[in-house]
Parts: sequence; structure tokens; C-alpha cells
Amino acid sequence: MTIQRQLGADLIVVLDECTPYHVDKKYTEQSMEMSHRWALRCLSEFQKHDTGKQALYGIIQGGVYTDLRQQACDFVNDTPFFGHAIGGSLGADKGQMYDVVSMTTERLSRERPIHLLGIGGISDIFSGVENGIDTFDCVHPTRLARHGGAL
Repeated sequence: MTIQRQLGADLIVVLDECTPYHVDKKYTEQSMEMSHRWALRCLSEFQKHDTGKQALYGIIQGGVYTDLRQQACDFVNDTPFFGHAIGGSLGADKGQMYDVVSMTTERLSRERPIHLLGIGGISDIFSGVENGIDTFDCVHPTRLARHGGAL
């Protein structure tokens, strides 16, 4: 939290563990619960130094498991974050990723902005916006720019 505050980022995120796709449900659940504990610590630290110039996002984990995603959505909906960030393993392919994102956004409070972490391909942006995603972050545009491309 200190580093993000010192960098002066407008939108910052809590600390979490992004699980890979191949881990089992038990590991995913334990990781999600650990990430929730970290998120509460991050929120507490953020509130100690909140100047109103930065906004803190809670991260929704839970892998591809509907019940874990529901628990994670309940956690961020019930915690006073500025916004929601969808993270973690989103599946083995784009189709599954789109399904996980859709299922997750359906369970989030629309009173807060929704950010999709690490996703930013052109088709992903269109699909995300259709499912209620407000903002994205991804290395894709930077990679394109390094090779002379632009969006």
C-alpha cells in the first residue's frame, strides 16, 4: 500500500494471490481466503493515509468456481472499497474467461466501477464492456507500441 501511495497511482488495488489455472479448488479457496485477509489489512492501511486522491479496489478471486466467485463477490460488495477488480484465474481459454467474467459481473454491485485485471485484447475489451466492465489493464497495448503498432 505504501508503494502504491508513494507512486501516486490514482487507482490502486489490494494485495492478492493470482492463482494459476491448474490448481485445485481447495488451493483456490485457501488462496481466496488469504487474499481476503490481506485485502482487509490493505483497506485498514489505506484508510490511515487516505487523502481522497487515490481510490482502492478490492479484488474478486475464486478461479473458475462459481461458489468461490460468489463468496468473493459477497466479500467485496460488503467491504467499503471504491471499486471492484476481477482477477485470478479466469479459465483455460477465452470462452471460459468470458463466462467467468459474465458470471462475476452479474454478482457485483453496479454502484461501483468494475475493473478487469490483466486483460486487454481488442475482442476481450468488447466482451468485457458488454458484461459491465468499466476499465482494463494489460500489457497488450504496450507490446503493440514497442513494435510500432497503435490502437
